[in-house]
Amino acid sequence: MALFVVQHPLKPGWVPTAKLGHTFGANAAAYAGDAGLPGGVNVFLDLEGVKGSTSESDVIDFCNVWFAEVESGGYETGVYVGAAPGLTADRLYWDLKTKHYWKGGIKF
Repeated sequence: MALFVVQHPLKPGWVPTAKLGHTFGANAAAYAGDAGLPGGVNVFLDLEGVKGSTSESDVIDFCNVWFAEVESGGYETGVYVGAAPGLTADRLYWDLKTKHYWKGGIKF
């Protein structure tokens, strides 16, 4: 049985930044530890509802900082791609520093 957890985003229209990625990632790792989850569990970032005018570089920075924070807590990372992720499929694959993807019922 695979075990994974998901950190959900803010309400639709949120704006990701590297600073927010640091805060959210550190919290995700800390809360996973507080919940007693063992190292190596997959912690997924729910990437959806990003404000349309957000730059792709801000979304990428948010995600990669989030991944680094979660990995520093001893967990594997992944990204759940829901509606309005703020990145194209190519950018999701080539620019994000994670190996695990989970796609919702969306089309690119």
